[in-house]
Parts: sequence; structure tokens; C-alpha cells
Amino acid sequence: MGNFTRNTFNKLKHYVGVRLQQGVPILDADWNEQEDIRKHELQTFLKWFVGNGVPQGNDGFRITQIAGGGVGTIVLTSNKKIIDLSSIVIDLEASTAAEALGFGPDNYSASRLGSSPARLVGNLSEPFTLEEGMKLVMSTDGQDKEEVTFQASDFKDIRAAVSAEVVTAINNTVENFTASVGQGNDFIITGGTEDQP
Repeated sequence: MGNFTRNTFNKLKHYVGVRLQQGVPILDADWNEQEDIRKHELQTFLKWFVGNGVPQGNDGFRITQIAGGGVGTIVLTSNKKIIDLSSIVIDLEASTAAEALGFGPDNYSASRLGSSPARLVGNLSEPFTLEEGMKLVMSTDGQDKEEVTFQASDFKDIRAAVSAEVVTAINNTVENFTASVGQGNDFIITGGTEDQP
């Protein structure tokens, strides 16, 4: 244990620094208080802007792997021409095909602010077990919902549908977003709260 003078730091005083005076000896207490102020500022900054933990019910930007490494998944991308805030939301209550395509409570919406549109990737890879009349209902960029009803005639075998067949069926029906086949290297980042992913 070292030989230190008393601890003079008090965060309730809101000091921002220690000033040195001419002709007054510099004590270790001055240096220690300056370091305590700096450390407190850093901890406060990180707490305010980064956070000091994850609230209950929040995934805190959890990164999860997509089934099959993202190869053969269904990728949905907003068709918004002017990129600002874009979003894709699957109506899970109305979508009987969502779960079969890899979209569920942890993966039903995506939003993006910036130079590229929102993109939502399913967490299952082909083959997909669909049934005649299953539906996928989505809203893109706050527009009216679009509904895709899968028909057996759209597939070689609807109970073992491949990604390309699902993508074609979706793209032949919708206007506000585009479906494509996942090529790999995809992952899911989740965050937000239980009611706002």
C-alpha cells in the first residue's frame, strides 16, 4: 500500500479540472484528483452514450448466425428509390408462411437509415415446407400491406420448395420490395425491445 494524501475527489461538486498556482507546491492529492475527474468523465460519457448494460427484454445488438450460412435463404429488400429511412415488416399474425420461410418473432422486421434500403433475411435455408394457400403479408416503408399466396402450381414440389421458386412467386406478386436468394455471409443483428425490435 502506498503513502497517499487524503482523497479529495467528490463527483457531486462537478469539478472539471485542477488548476495549478504559482508558488504553491504540487501535491500528489492534486494529481490524484485530476485523474479521478478524468476517470469519472470517461465513465459518465460511456454510460450515457454507450450504456452500462442491456435492459431486460432487449437483445442489445445480438449477432446470430443464419441457417446454412445464409446460402439458399430468402432475402427481402425494400424497393424505395430515394434512400432515407426504409423498413420491412412482416405481419406475423396474418402470415402463415412466415415461419416456414425463416421469419419469426425474433426476425420479422428490419429498418435502415442511410444510403441503402432495408433488407430482411430469413433464418432458414431451402428446402421450405410450404402448403397450398399459405400467405406472406408484408408492409414496406409504411405503405399498404402486400400479400403473397403460395400456390402448388408455382412449385415443382410445394412441400420441398427451393429458394428460387419462392423468390419467383414473391416477385410475381409484390411491388414495394424484391425477394432474392441468399448467397451466404449473412447474419442477423437483433436489438431494441420486445415491442420494438
